[in-house]
Amino acid sequence: KRGEEERVEERNAEKESTTEKHAQKKEEIRGLREEKTNIYANDTNELRRPLTLILDATKKLAEEIEYSHEVVSLDANERSLHRLIDQLLDVSKVDAGKATLSPSPIDVTQLVDACVDPFRLAATERGLDLETEVDAPHVLELDAEWMSNALTNLLANALRYARGTISVRAHDTGGDITFKVSDDGPGIPPEDLDR
Repeated sequence: KRGEEERVEERNAEKESTTEKHAQKKEEIRGLREEKTNIYANDTNELRRPLTLILDATKKLAEEIEYSHEVVSLDANERSLHRLIDQLLDVSKVDAGKATLSPSPIDVTQLVDACVDPFRLAATERGLDLETEVDAPHVLELDAEWMSNALTNLLANALRYARGTISVRAHDTGGDITFKVSDDGPGIPPEDLDR
């Protein structure tokens, strides 16, 4: 009977040890997540400073010279870079559990055009057709920043892989609005679709 009690005590000690190890690992992971969030926030703010100076210089340059597609494209792409930096901050907010959506009335056609316009020059230079089609209510209640981020990320991927055509569509599908970015590129290999 004494041997049996010792075995029970050993098992209980093992369980306590395992529980302590799990708690330590959990705390370690939490610390790493916090560190990653802080790195995102700090690095993103460091990137913002020079970008703000570039945006100011571009604005001044645009005022001093004639209108050109190149200056418009430069301005649009700088703003896109600014949005990407903001996305990094958003990731840190999501990780910290502090992300919130801010829906407001948004004109769908204007939203689609604002996302597509910065890509037009690059698409033209690559010989690609960039089409848009909006068949949805003119005004929707949504978070324009989050939707813009999603559309521009999809557009950047489409621009990278398209062979001839990129299309951006917003359709009313019976009460829901579907935004779709498609291209005629090779697509994702079947073996990678589950990832």
